[in-house]
Amino acid sequence: MQYRELARTDLRVSEIGLGCEGFSGKTQAEATAWIHTALASVMVSVYTMEELQDCLHYEQASAEERDYAMALAAMPKVSWLGHCMYCGHCTPRPRGMDVVMITKLLNLVKAQEEIPETVREHYAVLEHKAGECIGCGACEKRCSFGMAIREHMRAAKEVFCE
Repeated sequence: MQYRELARTDLRVSEIGLGCEGFSGKTQAEATAWIHTALASVMVSVYTMEELQDCLHYEQASAEERDYAMALAAMPKVSWLGHCMYCGHCTPRPRGMDVVMITKLLNLVKAQEEIPETVREHYAVLEHKAGECIGCGACEKRCSFGMAIREHMRAAKEVFCE
């Protein structure tokens, strides 16, 4: 097994991360505590041992301190409908087109308001380009987020000058 240094600490963690095999034989409460500890200590990007210890405080926190429902309720309401989550649910696609990669590259162009050379190069080496989309809509039927994939393929074809 390979290990890496956790942030800038002396702690070494597995490259594999939190595996499911550790849940075997655990109660729901034990598994939940384990997941919360992992999330608290890794997802927040700790940089010092003090920060790591602060994150691990969750294990000894009171029930009131552990209740994050109010924090979640206060978060802005965001809908991801119509946006690509790069999940790949649109597969399989006719002709083997990589809709996810084409969408990522198109989104990079939209975010930068120009076509960075690296993005142009990544698009150029794709086996199948957006212009090959046959417009059947099969991918849209499988998209959990209701993305207008055919429309994105037409836009990518235009942006990348096919």
